[in-house]
Amino acid sequence: MALIIDGVVIGILLIFTLYGAYKGALKSITSLFGTTISLAIAVVIVFFAGNQIYQTSFINQLFAGETNSLAAFLSSKLPDFNGVTIGATQEEIQGAIGGLWSVIVPMLTSVIDKMSGGAYHGMTINFALSRFFAQAIFYVILALVVFLILRIIIRTLEKIIDKIKGQKTINDIDKFFGLFVGFIKGALTVSILLVVFGLLLNFSFMAPIKAAFEKTYVAKEISKIVFLIINHFFNTERLLGGLVG
Repeated sequence: MALIIDGVVIGILLIFTLYGAYKGALKSITSLFGTTISLAIAVVIVFFAGNQIYQTSFINQLFAGETNSLAAFLSSKLPDFNGVTIGATQEEIQGAIGGLWSVIVPMLTSVIDKMSGGAYHGMTINFALSRFFAQAIFYVILALVVFLILRIIIRTLEKIIDKIKGQKTINDIDKFFGLFVGFIKGALTVSILLVVFGLLLNFSFMAPIKAAFEKTYVAKEISKIVFLIINHFFNTERLLGGLVG
């Protein structure tokens, strides 16, 4: 079993290394920033800069203005909820609204009140929902715009790389460094798998596999390195508890 575990780890590293050489360093790097990474970057930008962008005069007027805005349009399409405000009790909401809305609205208003830090507290539900949905739509649009821009940049770089790699010397150098890039990607993949594997090893039914893992060489040494890196950045000894005793 120990040999099988080591064999799987070595196999993953070898496959990624050879595939990296086949694709070349430049293509391997651009593929690393593929759909998943581009989407992750878009989400991070929205998380850290979305609100600042939303507060700019033009954007705020377009999405949250009193008139001729997305929020104003949504407000006209949503029920008026009989003027009930954010922060009203569930009984007050149900008494004023009734029907299916009386079940949905209390949940929505509770989430909105917490997410906004109380900014909508005391305002009418119609006003709060229209502003909340308008801002949510803006965040989705911003994420898509950032994502598409990143994908266009990556596609453009890939076309440039294809032209550059037409020269034999550059192509050979690119493939040589592709070995290292591929190995790094393989090491990252193995690290993620070992983290998941380590969590599973904490369960009692995995005891035989954990015993076999203790006899491995390659997998265990890599897990120690992963553990040290994670412990350095996150200061936790529990994440890889199944791998490193």
